[in-house]
Amino acid sequence: MAAGVHIVSSVPGRNFAITINGSVTLASGVTSMRGFDIDTRSSGGGNAVTVAGSSLAQLTLIDGNVYASGLDRAVVIDTPLGGSSGVVYDNVNFRGFAAAPAADVRSGTLQGRGGTFQNAAQANVAVSIGNSSVGNAYGRFWPKSSDIFGVINASQSGVPSSAPTIDARQSQVRFNGAPGNIGIVDATGGGITLIECDLQGNPATGGNVASTDSVGAFNYSFLTFRNAGNSMPTGSTLLPGTGPTGPAGSQGPIGLTGAAGANGINGLDGATGSTGAQGLLGPVGPSGPIGADGSAGATGAQGPIGLTGATGSAGPIGPQGAAGNDGAAGAAGTPGAVGAVGAPGADGAAGPQGSAGTNGADGAPGSIGLT
Repeated sequence: MAAGVHIVSSVPGRNFAITINGSVTLASGVTSMRGFDIDTRSSGGGNAVTVAGSSLAQLTLIDGNVYASGLDRAVVIDTPLGGSSGVVYDNVNFRGFAAAPAADVRSGTLQGRGGTFQNAAQANVAVSIGNSSVGNAYGRFWPKSSDIFGVINASQSGVPSSAPTIDARQSQVRFNGAPGNIGIVDATGGGITLIECDLQGNPATGGNVASTDSVGAFNYSFLTFRNAGNSMPTGSTLLPGTGPTGPAGSQGPIGLTGAAGANGINGLDGATGSTGAQGLLGPVGPSGPIGADGSAGATGAQGPIGLTGATGSAGPIGPQGAAGNDGAAGAAGTPGAVGAVGAPGADGAAGPQGSAGTNGADGAPGSIGLT
């Protein structure tokens, strides 16, 4: 395909109406195809879609099917990493009909949503992620809401630990019959992230469903298995989140005790601590022998007169002495003031009526009253 050409089928959508019997290749530039089937089975074989070159090359496939047979791949990618070079898919089925991987990502990125990747059996590798064969770098696989019928195998070198080699979300990986019941093979120095993925191995087989070389980070969250005894390998990390924490794995063997390290140099003396609290008073020791009397000291000066003591209680009254001689009469005192008239006494009983007295002389006439 030529860069800048964007092709839409006359019957858009995934409809099997328009088929390209042959391969599609892109060496550089950006282009897209919608509503096409690409099939090399009746045209002599070969890889169905190849995006490879030494410069930016990105092909977007929408609503289609890509078929290959034998040792051929449905899609091969070998581009530089910059600019999201590789293949972007949306509602596309990539299918091989033999044991070869459906997708072979040697360098660049295979990313999208609603994809299906499968070959003749789930025991085979469905998606291979490796290294460039033409001097580019390494491959990356970022599926969303996709269905992988087979193993995802990331075996590559020269990948920094910060590189996201696999980033799968809301997808399922079916690998019933795969060797060791392993659906994800981590043999890359890059990082792997699995979030909300259904790992469908042999339902009768427990144990790990992924392997890791523990070189790059292998993170996961919200995984489901087909056997209650399935688990993720040592060296992988359950991301923190709000979901329930799975059961703890069995404890690994205790490692050998390392050699004792050399003693460090003595540290500097610390500052003097504060004085501690006084200890408890010890018991009184036994009394020593009485010493010899010392010589008498000089008489000291007289001390001050002490305070007067309290008055003693009265003594008993003595016997009455003999009466003395009467003294001479004293001079008469000054008469006292006339006492107040006493209250009238009660009337006495009426005495007997005396005899009639003689008539007295007539009184003088009174003065004439006012007119």
